[in-house]
Amino acid sequence: METFYRTILRNWFWMEQLQIFLLLAVRFNYSLIEKITDLLLGNCADEGTVFSLTSLNVTSNDDFRSFLKFNYLSDVPDQNVSDVLELYPDNRRDGSPFNTSVFNAITSQYKRSAAFQGDVVFQAPRRFFVQQRSASQNVWSYRASL
Repeated sequence: METFYRTILRNWFWMEQLQIFLLLAVRFNYSLIEKITDLLLGNCADEGTVFSLTSLNVTSNDDFRSFLKFNYLSDVPDQNVSDVLELYPDNRRDGSPFNTSVFNAITSQYKRSAAFQGDVVFQAPRRFFVQQRSASQNVWSYRASL
């Protein structure tokens, strides 16, 4: 898991800055998180959609596979990359922004890419943090759909 996030973070310059801040905060003030009695964490369902504007050149299933392999899954076996492709189907109606049918599908792979990046950069880290903290304190998590 750590290698996976390290791969992601090296490709997102602003996330690297956030990671440094969080690592310092946790390392030196971890007791502050433990003193907080309740946590409320959330994301918007379409969180991160705007970041997919950087991948407008991804216009086919093969392009999307290459995009995933190069940017996120470089150390992952090809079969696992295929599994990810199945979880994010090649359908212009699906993807982020959600519930908009073919609208907002800037390219044939845009909504697919946006859904993947939103899950990896925003949804998964929130869920992981909730799982880690819920054993020792009250944690509530939400995903808003506007």
